[in-house]
Amino acid sequence: HPGCRMPARFCDAHHITHWAQGGETILANLQLLCRQHHRQAHHHQPHPLRQ
Repeated sequence: HPGCRMPARFCDAHHITHWAQGGETILANLQLLCRQHHRQAHHHQPHPLRQ
């Protein structure tokens, strides 16, 4: 997530197109999000931009 300073080792892999909606578990469809931003993404907060 832009501006987040959480080290990658403490982040979760997030499916950009959710797995339940047919999103694949491939690098092109994953991004690292800290726990807070991952939770926001799943609660319909504005989706983080792919970098």
